[in-house]
Amino acid sequence: MRLGFYYHTPIFAKNNAFYLPGYLAVFIDSLAHEVDALILFMHEADNTALFLCDTELTNTNIQWVNLGKKTPAWHRSLLYKKILRPLIDDEHIVDILLVRCPTPLAPYFKQLSALSGKVAFLIVGDYNDGANFMSVKSFRDWAIKFYLKWNDKALSKAVSGQLILVNSNRLFQKYKSSSSKIHLVKTTTLKETDFWKKIDNSLNQPVRLAYIGRFDFQKGLNELIETTASILRNKIPVQLHLTGWEDTLEKPVELALTKEAAELGITKHIHWHGRKKTGEELNQMYRDADIYILPSYHEGFPRTIWEAMANSCPVIATKVGSIPAYLEHEKHALLIEPKSAVAIEEAILRLLNDEPLRKRLIENGFELAKENTLEIQTKKLVEILENFFQNA
Repeated sequence: MRLGFYYHTPIFAKNNAFYLPGYLAVFIDSLAHEVDALILFMHEADNTALFLCDTELTNTNIQWVNLGKKTPAWHRSLLYKKILRPLIDDEHIVDILLVRCPTPLAPYFKQLSALSGKVAFLIVGDYNDGANFMSVKSFRDWAIKFYLKWNDKALSKAVSGQLILVNSNRLFQKYKSSSSKIHLVKTTTLKETDFWKKIDNSLNQPVRLAYIGRFDFQKGLNELIETTASILRNKIPVQLHLTGWEDTLEKPVELALTKEAAELGITKHIHWHGRKKTGEELNQMYRDADIYILPSYHEGFPRTIWEAMANSCPVIATKVGSIPAYLEHEKHALLIEPKSAVAIEEAILRLLNDEPLRKRLIENGFELAKENTLEIQTKKLVEILENFFQNA
């Protein structure tokens, strides 16, 4: 099968090699391993996006069709025919086009007659959730929120009757009325070689709390800073280690949280590690941590949970998205309510004071993560795509 793939994350090419952000690169490589050819219809990285493209694609059956530099979302929506022209011209070279969503151009693929019957949608998030949690303080904020909600409605119309793959039960419920061809899949960055079994269950001194992922206020990072300050006031030695990235080089979230930490007098206890490369470098951040905390306001199912579990790190996560559908409270993780620094603190103290609980979460999480490797999940995804192609 010759599989096409579109997503708005830009790609960088140098010396006949392709580079993507690690989380996407390992997924793309795993897809390429399962198909005859993988053709990437993607935008070209500009200077502002180069720092994200840190991982080289290793498979030799990958081709790239350049869709030009990535422009603002509204611009892509207005000029979609021009932007997607190379894809239409080359549509004959693919058997199926897989569109990763949400993305501004997703609603338009179905409108392109040249791709009729060839498009499948992999939906791993929800623009509407992001819009609902946005605080509107300016006309620009209002415009972004309006666009996100409009794009979400347009996507729902576009996927009607198409092959839909979703990575959470919540998204399954949202789109199941749109198509009878809908499948629940799991998205992950884990390879079988990423797993690390922790033998010693002792804690670091001071205790290392970790957040790993994109820096965004909707990830509950304000509450995480507040929690760290409260625990320190109770004379419990802890450090908060934050690893990840922002979508802009200006780093507004990191600057705001650094200021908050300074006002609370805990600056020396907050450690910013920046972006780490997927694989050994990122895995080490989990292995060095005592507790991984994901206090998001909304999620699909974040791959970082699988990464933490595979590296023997106990997890505290909010009960949002598909997290409570995949994880059992007090068996695989401690599940808490969102937007609550008090709930985060109570869960941390439980894990610090209850060694059997901590050990149980580590062991059960490790076994659960084994079911969600790239080797397993990508085969399942490609089997769905192949059946779709054969029966089209």
